[in-house]
Amino acid sequence: MTTLTQQPECRRDWLLAEIRQRGGVWTAIRAEEALHRSAWSTSGRNTARKDLRALAARGALTVRDDVETRRRSYTPKLLGQGAPAQCPECRLNFEACTCGGAR
Repeated sequence: MTTLTQQPECRRDWLLAEIRQRGGVWTAIRAEEALHRSAWSTSGRNTARKDLRALAARGALTVRDDVETRRRSYTPKLLGQGAPAQCPECRLNFEACTCGGAR
């Protein structure tokens, strides 16, 4: 018996689910490699960079800036640990948000 899992329709939602599942430190290169394994396989590094920045603005990722190497990386925030629970536009939780205000 196979179990069907619901895939997120939005690229950023898919990437966030991938980041939460795998954990660790994420860079634009790592996000680009993950996107190449997804339905959005044509997404490049610039798209990955913008997606990571948007997810951090949403409150789902923590930004880490390395001053010496001048590189930015991201780590996932766990739900309920300092991450905003609501979209600033519609006030729904991010999993239920359909307005795109946090995307």
